[in-house]
Amino acid sequence: MTICWEHSRPVVAIVLFDPFAVEAGVDARLLFRIRVGVVELVVHVFALDLERLLEGDFLRQLGAIGGSNGGLLVGNLLVQRPELFGAVVCAVPLLDMKRYTKLLAGASWAAEYGDPDKPDDWAFLKRYSAYHQLAPSKGPSYPPLLMTTSTKDDRVHPYHARAFVKRLLDIGADQTVYYENIEGGHGG
Repeated sequence: MTICWEHSRPVVAIVLFDPFAVEAGVDARLLFRIRVGVVELVVHVFALDLERLLEGDFLRQLGAIGGSNGGLLVGNLLVQRPELFGAVVCAVPLLDMKRYTKLLAGASWAAEYGDPDKPDDWAFLKRYSAYHQLAPSKGPSYPPLLMTTSTKDDRVHPYHARAFVKRLLDIGADQTVYYENIEGGHGG
């Protein structure tokens, strides 16, 4: 499958390989690097799209909401480009890419995201580990955040949301609200 974006600039094409291609002899390291590149490009391209929305007189501030893998995107946008947002809602997110393989279903995602216990993989993963990208110097400038999770989530452990919020509060991002549903599942 090929996905293309156009920004009044040359078109960027990304080729996504089938995960079963490893069995067909495609180098697993190449597939991993392509996947990481896709994540980084999606965050970058999405930020560019948001900048373009703010260029005109129509919008003054943006809000963002994302859950699960969308929480990974929103969490990264929050820490990489906080100036773009008036508020962010992040639900059942995957935010700590160093520890995700140790929690719930996370170990089964190592082929997709990479293994943080391998130094080469961690070198890529830390670039979109929102938890590790939080900057103390930006603490008070992070936009208001509503973080939601679920105690009974069987996919993404609530640790991701809990630890991220704790770190945000520790660095002075006091417009952070945390809600943990004790009944719900992965939907929060």
